[in-house]
Amino acid sequence: MKKLFVIFALIFLFCSLATVVFAGEKAAIDAAIDKIDVGFGSGIVTAKGGDPSTVTQELIGNAIKILLGIMGSVALCIFIYGGIIWMTAGGTPENITNAQNTMIWAAIGLFAIFASYMIINFLIGSLTF
Repeated sequence: MKKLFVIFALIFLFCSLATVVFAGEKAAIDAAIDKIDVGFGSGIVTAKGGDPSTVTQELIGNAIKILLGIMGSVALCIFIYGGIIWMTAGGTPENITNAQNTMIWAAIGLFAIFASYMIINFLIGSLTF
């Protein structure tokens, strides 16, 4: 059990450090690109690969995708919570029904979140010039 804990701790530590390193590199690259963009006037294509209105559209699209990802994570946690309630119901019919309803509504919520993600992904992709 102790070996398993150490292995999971090392994997978690490695993944955490890799994320910090990659985020630091991205921040440095973005800072350099922003310095390049400052020297250009309006109406010129930016170093990020598009005019400022396109960059704004991508920013809004990314923010929406992040929010949908967070909502999906919450729905998944509710689904897991319903499963735990069902497993610990002890045969009580009202607890089992409550757990089933929780899982059904969580599944419906996940479906709605995935559907909205697909719709928004399609709209953002089709509106970009």
